Amino acid sequence: MTQLDIEQRVRSAIRDGVDPGAPPWLHARVQAIPATTPMAHRGSSASWLPFATSRTASVAAILAIVLVLSVGLGLIAYRNVGTSPPTPSPATWSGPVRVDAGAMPVLPLTDDTEMGAGWRDGPDAALPWVDIGAIALSNEGALYWWFELAGFPPRAEDLDSDQTIIEYGVVLDTNGDRVGDYEFGINNDAPERGDFRVWVTDLAAGRTDERVEGPYGMPVEFVHPDELDRDGMVGQPSPPSMGFTFLSLGPTGPRGEVPFEEWRFYVWATVTEDGEVVAWDYGPDFGWLTLAAP
Repeated sequence: MTQLDIEQRVRSAIRDGVDPGAPPWLHARVQAIPATTPMAHRGSSASWLPFATSRTASVAAILAIVLVLSVGLGLIAYRNVGTSPPTPSPATWSGPVRVDAGAMPVLPLTDDTEMGAGWRDGPDAALPWVDIGAIALSNEGALYWWFELAGFPPRAEDLDSDQTIIEYGVVLDTNGDRVGDYEFGINNDAPERGDFRVWVTDLAAGRTDERVEGPYGMPVEFVHPDELDRDGMVGQPSPPSMGFTFLSLGPTGPRGEVPFEEWRFYVWATVTEDGEVVAWDYGPDFGWLTLAAP
């Protein structure tokens, strides 16, 4: 089966439900959705996004993530090909909510892809699983932020969170003033190995909603590299990627003063060892990304 065949079947699934002849991984993904609620694979009591109001639409949204993350029909097949050891960018870590954000330029997402608009970022981090290579935002029925990494991280079940924490996240500016309004992310800082802590912080209100261990879905739903097939599926390797979406934009989800097409964001990845951030990357290195035209 060619990549084109898969893409056509996914499009058919998005329109009409899953094609009986579609690849097994598509059926497995859809069958994992709870029958009683239109939610992503882990499930929660959350309502679906206001942009997707039917089960078919919710399946389509999940298939969109699978298509981008697993088949690789998104931005680029990113590889860290530097001949010398990369250095983190910028030279110092200022935290997820950047202290220099007000001075950062606004950069349009210019790489048109099947599943959204994208941005490319070169190799510049000390570890491959924090080296952000490609970023995309899709608003096809729902909002999805995702970014591709240079390599898979160690699995959460193999990490001692008292020593090592790997974290991925997004900062949003939802009113156009170049000041972060929301931060959401995920890390392995959980009591049980293999579990995750996920959170959404309303920065203006100083309020954080989080969930530690499953069932996940609220306050933010995700696709973590641990959930991807590292050995490849349908003849192609799964790119190491991190994805976020919201099952609800209600009380805990981000709300903006401008249309979501004008929201700005950047992403980050870090590794913390014994309480000290030792490797990191921002995407882009210096700037806010947006769907809006320049």
